[in-house]
Amino acid sequence: MKMRSYFRLSTVAIWCALLAPLSVQAAWPERPITIVVPQEAGGGADVLGREVAMRLKSVLGQSVVIENKPGAAGIIGVDYVARARPDGYTFVLGSNSTHGINQSLYKKLPYQVLKDFVPVVKIAEAPLLVVLNPEVPINSIAELIQKAKEEPGKLTYGSAGTGNSTHLAGELFQRMTGTTLMHVPFKGATQSEVSVIGHQVDMMFSSIMTAMPHVKEGNMKALAVTSGKRSSLAPELPTVDEAAGISGFEVSPWYALFAPAETSPDVVVGMHDAVVKVLKDPELKKKFISLGAEVGDMSQPEFAEFVQAEVKKWAKVVKDADINID
Repeated sequence: MKMRSYFRLSTVAIWCALLAPLSVQAAWPERPITIVVPQEAGGGADVLGREVAMRLKSVLGQSVVIENKPGAAGIIGVDYVARARPDGYTFVLGSNSTHGINQSLYKKLPYQVLKDFVPVVKIAEAPLLVVLNPEVPINSIAELIQKAKEEPGKLTYGSAGTGNSTHLAGELFQRMTGTTLMHVPFKGATQSEVSVIGHQVDMMFSSIMTAMPHVKEGNMKALAVTSGKRSSLAPELPTVDEAAGISGFEVSPWYALFAPAETSPDVVVGMHDAVVKVLKDPELKKKFISLGAEVGDMSQPEFAEFVQAEVKKWAKVVKDADINID
């Protein structure tokens, strides 16, 4: 009898041990969640992240805190999350730069995007605008291409820095159009936009979120958007493809949540579904559109495939342009 009781107790103990992790996962989240934004407060990623975070509480039943960890082109904040416990309480708001371009741009990146992270959900994307100083006598993408071919290297384009989306968009444009532009990097988007307004450079591929106010004030003129479809914020502007028949040209900076590798699939699905629910909020969509962003519309598996494609796409652009940062 004692032996039977022992085996019963042992069996119960084993089942309790097996079921314990399941009960913990089922209870997620039990405490506040942190989303690390690897950029400064007030930037495009930060604004979009906070709009989503404040609405997640009503869906998840827990507060979602934004923590800014800027520096080194987003590497500091992203590395912090790569090393975090995969317990479902720390995520990073990544982008096409941090989780697409940087992988091939930096020789000594402290993490591997496709190995150390799980893509969770695409939150939004916001195209770039092809903008020029109003005094530049070019009024269409076709004219821009013609001018760049007739006078190779004469037209200058500013960027927010070497390897930034605003730089690589120009590199991709040149390779797909057979043109030559002179790249002039600046320390940040603000400086590069000021350089266009002041006519220190002729043009740039600038974020629609920051450039559109300048366009409306007449300080810049916009020729097209770099996305695959027209922007809801400026539907009158054609895509680069529409304007010049450059099939396949698409540069749409995106923002998305990533979790540390080995995060429970249940947590990944739970966070994905919660964010998707938030993104359906009409007020949030309206806010995003006012900023020039479109809400994400991918399933989690689709987004995972998308990230792989982005890493491959930008690796080729970086290699072709022979750009490497130590």
